[in-house]
Amino acid sequence: MVNENLEHVRFQIGDIGDGDVDRVETALSGINGVRDVEVNPDGGAVEVSYSPVEVSVPKLKEALIAEGYTVDGGDSVGGGLPEGTASSTDANDVVLKGEDRV
Repeated sequence: MVNENLEHVRFQIGDIGDGDVDRVETALSGINGVRDVEVNPDGGAVEVSYSPVEVSVPKLKEALIAEGYTVDGGDSVGGGLPEGTASSTDANDVVLKGEDRV
């Protein structure tokens, strides 16, 4: 298996019922580049581990909006490329432009 550098992003999508957990996980897990999805129904938060070479934060956000959720956030929660490393999409500039790194 290839050792890949993943990014982690958190979205707030408001009230999440029990049925929403599976719906959110299915919507995001089906996107090429998504490696893990964690949904916190109590906090209305979704955390996604993804490959920035394969998918961008706006695409993840669009998938949630397409499912009918109001989406806030898109903030990095750590991980990513080692300092001084760039990919063909330069994930830190394209994916997280304007966002504060945590």
